[in-house]
Amino acid sequence: MKRCPQCNRTYADDTLSFCLEDGGVLSAPYNEEEAVAFSKDYQVGHTDPNFQPDKSVATVIGKSSDTSPSQVIEAPRTGESLNPHLVYAAAGLVAVIILGIAWFAMNNSKPNETTATNSAKSVSNVVAVAPAKTATPEPTPRQISKDVSVDSRSLWTDTGITVEQGEQIKITARGSVVWDADLPAVSPDGTFPASNVQSPSDFPLPSAGCGSLVMRIGSTKYAVGSNSTVVARERGSIEFIVNDRLQSLSNNTGNFETRIEIGGTSAQAPQKGKNNVPTTRQLQDELLREAKRIEDAANR
Repeated sequence: MKRCPQCNRTYADDTLSFCLEDGGVLSAPYNEEEAVAFSKDYQVGHTDPNFQPDKSVATVIGKSSDTSPSQVIEAPRTGESLNPHLVYAAAGLVAVIILGIAWFAMNNSKPNETTATNSAKSVSNVVAVAPAKTATPEPTPRQISKDVSVDSRSLWTDTGITVEQGEQIKITARGSVVWDADLPAVSPDGTFPASNVQSPSDFPLPSAGCGSLVMRIGSTKYAVGSNSTVVARERGSIEFIVNDRLQSLSNNTGNFETRIEIGGTSAQAPQKGKNNVPTTRQLQDELLREAKRIEDAANR
């Protein structure tokens, strides 16, 4: 079927080329059933020279080998490239959104960090002001000084003084006794060791000098002589005796005037298998003795 563009008269005879009424050139043949009506927007805008038809709808006027723009309106091409300005604008918008989210997240996390820092400071302040443990003061060593007369005929003279293990005792003695009628009197230091005579086991302390002053604390015996400082190895009462055969004490004569001094820094009594650390007082006494020995040697 053909149509006259001037009078719109249609002709079913496709062989005609001119309108029988006004002689106008007929359009290309087309099938009326396949024709798609123009949209209302296109029909209205057809009279407006600035109108742009909506290309989202394909409007087919007719099928023909003629591809004249007046006869066919093409649908939009799917491969048509996008506007680069729009792409840049969209990318910039996305970047702004991402930066905004990141800024918001950082601002929200700062209070938590500040709170954590303040909490840590509070804990450190509490630790700093925590009261320090008060050191337990060491007990003050007792000070005892007592004079005792030791009779050469007595079997263990009890001084009435009890010492604890580790206490330091200083003994000074003077006087003389006769422990054997055939021998001269001796000082508290005695004479030759009792181990050199017959039956040394009869003496209280065979390793000490005969007629010397011997001290006992508990079960431990000490050869103290005229001047000694000892540390108690065990708890017990202080007792004295003249180092002579126990069965012959009654024929002795004389006394030892003895002074007992307890005080200074307490020391741990020596014990088998343990390291014995000397006390400050012991070190001082040792230094004084060493200085005296050096001075005596120089004077000679």
